Amino acid sequence: MKIISWNLRCVWKNGDGINDFIHRAGFIYDKITSEKPALIGFQEMTSNSLQLLKRMLPEYEFFGGMRSENYDGEGLYLAFLKDEFIFTGGEVFWMSPTPYVAGSRFKDQSDCPRICVYAKLVDKKSKRVFNFFDLHLDHISSSAAYNGLNCVFDYIDEREGCIDKDNTVIMGDFNSFENSPTVEFARGKSWLFEATENIKETFHAFGQRKNNNGEKEFVKIDYVFISRALESRMEKAETWKDEKDGIYLSDHYPVCIELT
Repeated sequence: MKIISWNLRCVWKNGDGINDFIHRAGFIYDKITSEKPALIGFQEMTSNSLQLLKRMLPEYEFFGGMRSENYDGEGLYLAFLKDEFIFTGGEVFWMSPTPYVAGSRFKDQSDCPRICVYAKLVDKKSKRVFNFFDLHLDHISSSAAYNGLNCVFDYIDEREGCIDKDNTVIMGDFNSFENSPTVEFARGKSWLFEATENIKETFHAFGQRKNNNGEKEFVKIDYVFISRALESRMEKAETWKDEKDGIYLSDHYPVCIELT
């Protein structure tokens, strides 16, 4: 089972040059059809990219939503293979003091509302029930990122008995470095294991990110956490670093983990 966390970079055209989404779409299609991941957690989805991906990938079911007060703009979606999973339910909630108020935020947050997409899926072969969480934390306020992640853990704790902590995957763009309180908060959960612990680079800005010395720099802000009970089933974790003629899959490397 290949599970992917993938920040798509939402610019459709006239912003990223040759890496506008319309130029990357064919590259993205080729990668997904060749790898055939069981599930993808997308961040920075827009209506244009969603419609195109649905047409290109009819074998996948899409579940998620947009984050604004008007339920439009940018959002998150889980895409899973229809032949492998049965969808039994899910929710989209805002990571805020009022999770079911559209567009709600913490006071110290950026102007961007932040949502989490939850889906409960049954693996058709094993009949095992999995809980998948796809999230995108705040990029401006570290406290809003921390509190946003805490909303996800509160959501899980409040549904004890309904959400099995032995079969849970939490993934996404945390917008937080490895030594941040937000990431350490997740690592401190005894029932979670960081599947991406050996990955050191995920965000590269289409190969253009540079440090203070003008040198190319890559940082890790994307993570996948899995239940400790699934740790022994993990085969590997890697990033997809595909690039062709200066075109990348995104400004983030998609993160892939494989479970037996």
